Amino acid sequence: CITQILTGEGESVRKGQVLFFIDQVPYRAALEVAVATRKSAEARLATTSMNYTNEQALQQGHVVGDASVATMRNALSEAEAALAQAKAQEVNARNNLSYTEVKSPVDGMASMIHWHVGSLVSSSISEPLVTVADDHEMYAYFSITENQAISLIQQYG
Repeated sequence: CITQILTGEGESVRKGQVLFFIDQVPYRAALEVAVATRKSAEARLATTSMNYTNEQALQQGHVVGDASVATMRNALSEAEAALAQAKAQEVNARNNLSYTEVKSPVDGMASMIHWHVGSLVSSSISEPLVTVADDHEMYAYFSITENQAISLIQQYG
C-alpha cells in the first residue's frame, strides 16, 4: 500500500526524485531473511570445504576410501550451489525493496494522481501511479486556412 506521496498534481519533478513510498516493512523483512540465509550458506560452505580438505588428507593416509571423499566433494558442490541460490535470493530481495521507492524517470511535470495514502497497489495495476511529462520541449499542432494564415502574418508580422 502507498505510505507516502511526495509530489502533487502539476508539480515540477526532477529525474530520480522519489514520488511515492510503498510499504517497505515486508520487503525489509524479506531482505533480512535473505541476508541471514546467505550468511548461513557461507558458513555451511566454509565448514564443508574444511571437511572436504580433511577428508582428502585422511585419504592420503589411507584412513578413508574414495567413496568418502566423493561424498564430501558432492556435499561441497551442494554447499556452493546453496550459497549461489542464497545470493540470488538476496539480490531479488534488494531489488524488490528498491521498487518501494517510486522515482521519476525524467525531469518534467506530474500528472493527476488517482491514488492516495493507503491505496493498495501492486505490479499488476493497470493505471500508473503518476505520469511524468517531459516538458523540456512542447509542440502545438492546429489547423488554419491559408486565408487565416495570411491574415495572422499581416497582423503580427
